[in-house]
Amino acid sequence: MLYLLGIVLLVHPSGADAQSLSAIPAAFLEDGPSPATAALGQAGVASSAGIESVWANPAAATSVGRVQFLFAYLDQFELIEHGQAAVGFSSGNWGLGLHVRDSGDDALRESVVRLSLARRFGRLSMGANAGLLLARFGRNTLNPDALAVFDPAEIAQGMANQIRGDASGITGGFGVRYALGRAALAASVSNAVSYVQWESAAASGAFAASYRQSLPTALWVGAQVPAGRQGLVLLDYAPALDSEIDDRLRAGLEWTLAGILALRAGTERSLNGQPDEGVTFGFGLHLPPVAGVRVGADYAYVDSYLGASQHVAVRVGF
Repeated sequence: MLYLLGIVLLVHPSGADAQSLSAIPAAFLEDGPSPATAALGQAGVASSAGIESVWANPAAATSVGRVQFLFAYLDQFELIEHGQAAVGFSSGNWGLGLHVRDSGDDALRESVVRLSLARRFGRLSMGANAGLLLARFGRNTLNPDALAVFDPAEIAQGMANQIRGDASGITGGFGVRYALGRAALAASVSNAVSYVQWESAAASGAFAASYRQSLPTALWVGAQVPAGRQGLVLLDYAPALDSEIDDRLRAGLEWTLAGILALRAGTERSLNGQPDEGVTFGFGLHLPPVAGVRVGADYAYVDSYLGASQHVAVRVGF
């Protein structure tokens, strides 16, 4: 049957119009935000919550505090696990943040190291970041016992032809944030400049190839609006920069009780009329400082049409 189908397609090519290729650049897994941001529908461009805010907007590095550390774990759609670590420092009008992420397994593993630097001019903060991107794929091994339908020679040939490779690249972005008390307006551009170089070949060394791609540029604008003394509303909007991408909206609400427990909920959706919105919720525990050290923990649950994700993190501040 497959042979007959192939003959039909060759004889009547007009009956098999190929689907046009996407013009969207390649992409690494998006840097997962901290649980504090994830629980707010991923909204955080205008946030000043601490080191986690720097992931959404490098200009937020000026609001980190003296020194902050954060360690986070994310189970993306119950399929991809990755860990993150970040450290931030601010003094005077300057702020600095370093973020490291590692995700995936032997089939595909990605690592990102991103450095952010920001400067405050009164109520206005401006920042930029630069990142190193690394990836490797095809290092997973197949279990011959699970391929009993093939003979040993076919299995050996398949393993010899398994494609594997590596990638390396850079990315850079920038952001601005204008604060007025607890309220703020902000904008951030990610992957304003980027490239990723891929190198691949079969395990046997055959079929070697290389190619270069960029990462998709994204523009986010956002606002942080106080809701009384205990509440904050965060809103983010990303206009589509490509005809194949939809406008996106993120919204979140945080309510803090007794300055210790923060309850969070939010939503993220594409403005395309399709049922692909996500719902998020979580909490943060911020213990009172002891001997100048403040410890906290955050949790978020993200439920989207792609699946469920859970985020946990521990933070230490000085």
